Amino acid sequence: MLTYKLKIKSISDSAYVQRKQINYSYAFRKLYKNFDKLTDPTFKNWMWEEFELDSWDWSSLREEVKVVKSQENTRKAKILKKILGLEEALELIKSKKQTKSSEIKICKLAKSLKRNKRMLSKDIVFGGRKLLVKVSKKDKDYLEAKEEYSKCRLRPIYSAGECNPKGNRKFKLDIENWMINYNQNRKTNISVEVFPAKNWQENLLKVQELACNKKIPVHFKLDLDYIWITFDESALKGYYIGKKDMYGKNKDHKQEVYRNMDFEKAHDKLSNRFCGVDLNPENIGLSICDKGTNGELIQIYKECIDLAELNKNLGLPSEDGRQIHQNNKRKHEICESWKYVFELCKHYKVSNFVVEDLNFSEDKKFGKTANRKIRNFWHRNLTTNLITKHCNILGIKMLSINPAYSSFIGNIQHSDFDPVSASLEICRRGFNKYIKGSILYPEITKKDVITMSNLVFDQVRDDECQSIDDLTEVIRPTTWSEWYYLFYKLRIKFRRQLSDISHLTSTRFFRSSRSKIEISGFRETRAFV
Repeated sequence: MLTYKLKIKSISDSAYVQRKQINYSYAFRKLYKNFDKLTDPTFKNWMWEEFELDSWDWSSLREEVKVVKSQENTRKAKILKKILGLEEALELIKSKKQTKSSEIKICKLAKSLKRNKRMLSKDIVFGGRKLLVKVSKKDKDYLEAKEEYSKCRLRPIYSAGECNPKGNRKFKLDIENWMINYNQNRKTNISVEVFPAKNWQENLLKVQELACNKKIPVHFKLDLDYIWITFDESALKGYYIGKKDMYGKNKDHKQEVYRNMDFEKAHDKLSNRFCGVDLNPENIGLSICDKGTNGELIQIYKECIDLAELNKNLGLPSEDGRQIHQNNKRKHEICESWKYVFELCKHYKVSNFVVEDLNFSEDKKFGKTANRKIRNFWHRNLTTNLITKHCNILGIKMLSINPAYSSFIGNIQHSDFDPVSASLEICRRGFNKYIKGSILYPEITKKDVITMSNLVFDQVRDDECQSIDDLTEVIRPTTWSEWYYLFYKLRIKFRRQLSDISHLTSTRFFRSSRSKIEISGFRETRAFV
């Protein structure tokens, strides 16, 4: 889903909107606290009368409360899972012989367990927990904190979208005049004028046309300062399939609808062209490849986007202006990076986009530096949302694959920079995603064995092993996992650095010299479009 946030220039009846917003906020909190009474008709009738709701207000309110309740339940489930893991770890350490280091571990685990149990017992605070603490203390800034807390507790009026009533029952778009009409009922018609947003005008006009033709639902949120317009981004290129297209249809008809949509998406793309990306906090490895007739990898384009400059530790508190600027700069640059990646995909007519399925458990530890990069700087949710958005807009099929040993295999089989080599292996796995009987890892060839043996021999050579043949007599791994654990155990370096690459074509700033992102290009084994 794509949301545009427009600043309001004027509202014809701001007093009514404010009163409606207060009633909606009260109703939201009341329904959230009494969620078990959702199907109770007596409670429903009381809510309608008490907060001046109609049937569509109630449906929209119920939908939004369900989403927030689901998010809160997911958060608590994650905390509960972490608590169970911490309790198991504590029992395991206590069952062993006690040492000074084990006592330190027990102390840390106990503190973490106590903190998570406290978090589990707390429910959501509408208006913000910090502000509530300030208001409760009644310090000298009590009145200011109370006013801010009351303002934060107000929620925007939400109206869920529906295809049949031209996108939405309460709101109608008039983008030519930058007006949005809010019709609460027959007697209440409010005109909302917004400041022009020329970058979004084309898309909003398209949304307006589709809504008038009853093709897509459009969701709205409104307060005194802003109005939010939410819609399915796939509709911009005509790739949207709604409930209306599927309702009351048999299975064969539904399959035919999806086949026609797949055909529509593929008409301006090459069906055998894939783009694979390797995601990590400091680099985005990118490779565009064709799948050959025998399943071989034909390289078309390779590039690496360097984000390391955005992850520098400034050593400043989070509320410092310079730290806030760096955080905003990082998010902006990440958004622009993925926009650029999909511009390349559009140019090269990519039909399949292959990404890693990265799901790290909350209790997994990576070390202080790695934790800082992965937890704080990576913005995996933002990255995933951006990839999904651009794939929906361009009609590109997104494939998620198992990333196990992709960096290791990529660096052994390809002579590129580490993220690019990994992206080539990810791209290859995308080839076989939906092929029945295909295996995840490639076959270990004689060339791969020689490459890995040379790396091991060069870094662990001693008096007993004077040649590779002597080494292979001692060590005989047969699978990729065995080779990887051998490298891990012996601390063998296999990742190629940028300075090791001889076929680097260029390094340039991204978009402009003010950007903190660098892009490195590489020669392909076979270049054509």
